[in-house]
Amino acid sequence: MWLLIDDIRTFGVDMIARNAEAGRIALCNITWDGVIMDHDLGCKETGYDVLKWALEHRCLPERVQLCTMNPVGRVGMANLLRSAGYSGQISDFILDKP
Repeated sequence: MWLLIDDIRTFGVDMIARNAEAGRIALCNITWDGVIMDHDLGCKETGYDVLKWALEHRCLPERVQLCTMNPVGRVGMANLLRSAGYSGQISDFILDKP
């Protein structure tokens, strides 16, 4: 099962969280195969904030795909994932935890 955390996009996923709070609730209450994350969520909190929270609470799935068009946000999120042990190519927007 896949979760999308994005305020605008719609992909073929099992669930969509349109803001940071909905993303946190979904991440901590359901076991996911992967999550697709945007940086800019249309509110004060960003995808980076959700990602940091999920890592701190150990509720991030092993597969994370970044779908943000914000280049600075994408690099920040990728660096946060790498520091948590995820690997992959930022150009592919997909990072996996071994």
